[in-house]
Amino acid sequence: MNLLGTFYFVFLFSVVYGADVCRNGWLRYNESCYLFSKTPVDWADALAICAAFKSQLLEIETAHEDTFIKNHLRSLHDHDSSPPSGYWMGLNDIEVPDDFRWVSSDKTATYVSWYPGQPEGHTHQNCGVLWTPFQFDWGDYFCKDTSLYFICEKGSMVDSGEIIG
Repeated sequence: MNLLGTFYFVFLFSVVYGADVCRNGWLRYNESCYLFSKTPVDWADALAICAAFKSQLLEIETAHEDTFIKNHLRSLHDHDSSPPSGYWMGLNDIEVPDDFRWVSSDKTATYVSWYPGQPEGHTHQNCGVLWTPFQFDWGDYFCKDTSLYFICEKGSMVDSGEIIG
């Protein structure tokens, strides 16, 4: 194959197969890519870090997506002697108590997976979290807590600097 043919093959391969590839270190599910952090931060810092990656804090929109996330978190921490206490997601009721909205879209969450007794309704527990002790069912917690990890989510695509082929 000549150079032009090789270029055409690589270009065609990246267009046909590369349009739904995630960046290195991100995990793909359906049309989204997920980054599972390894560093605890507060909710606002998690939001800022995800924005820096041109992504958003996790927004779980379906039971299938919720199951995927929970199964992946369980597989990450099955053998941990001291797993993180939980993971921030992009859900909060900061503006209106008990009206939990996704931060990137400002839409009320239509699919929810609250642990029994959650959200607690405390006026200072405003940020959504996937709790490890609750098998990653949802809870609300203090947004300024710095012991939680986070998950970023973005649409799948080829990294602009990546060459496929």
